[in-house]
Amino acid sequence: MIDFIMSNWKNIILVYVLIGFVVFILIEIGWMWVIRMDDHDKEEFPEYYDDGEAGFGVAIVTGMVIGLLVGAFWILVLVAIPFLMLMDWMQRKHPRLFGNMFEDMEEKDSDREND
Repeated sequence: MIDFIMSNWKNIILVYVLIGFVVFILIEIGWMWVIRMDDHDKEEFPEYYDDGEAGFGVAIVTGMVIGLLVGAFWILVLVAIPFLMLMDWMQRKHPRLFGNMFEDMEEKDSDREND
């Protein structure tokens, strides 16, 4: 395994960077779609939005930061999603193991619905 990594480290880094770039581009496309939907809502419901243009700049910068972080750490996101799904399943299956957190969340949700 180590011999394989040492002999192909350039290719491994290239693949990691290319996938990171693709992830960055996809995040930015999604973020631009969100901004466009927000602009559509702003035209449809102008009373809920202020007239400042700082919101657009903040949205662009936030999208770039999120895109760069997810593009750089995409492998961690792929590992985290199944882990979080496993944790959710374990929390539902064995609630005492996690201190009944799932039941606490259900109580908070029911309290919000009653308000």
